[in-house]
Amino acid sequence: MLRVVNEQVGFRNPPLQAMFPRVVPDTPANRTLLEPGARLRLWSLHPRSGNPALLEVRLTSAGLRLFSGAGSQFMAIVGAGSREATQVLEIRGDDRNRQVRFRYRWTQLHPAAGIFGDAAPEIGREYEGEALLAYENERWRVLHWTTPLEEAIARFRELGSPMERRP
Repeated sequence: MLRVVNEQVGFRNPPLQAMFPRVVPDTPANRTLLEPGARLRLWSLHPRSGNPALLEVRLTSAGLRLFSGAGSQFMAIVGAGSREATQVLEIRGDDRNRQVRFRYRWTQLHPAAGIFGDAAPEIGREYEGEALLAYENERWRVLHWTTPLEEAIARFRELGSPMERRP
């Protein structure tokens, strides 16, 4: 099962895939999420008055090398780094579908992964992930995986969403 997970280019060399709006509600949660990128000088944060108060994200020259503007959104255009699954912890399922819990570690990281602040991965540290596999055409295929990186990316995608605005 390790080989199957490690053969997935999207797992082994994942794109950063952080995508977020240029303008978001000015909330403590949004500031906390965006401040690591500002500390890395990839963007700057500019409050806009109004009701509700808004926060505008402006890319710096360094940020323009790593992020692209797509309409009212910013999108990372770099890979996150390289990682490898190291140990299978648990396998559940049957002959056709399996859920695999595994450990993995990062072997390389792009500096832009620092936008995730405390959630940013570290080289050499062990993490846990889960993968959903299906047996098709005489081989196992990974359908989906979940790791802390994907969870951190999801938080960026939720910026400005109606769910995020709930009190």
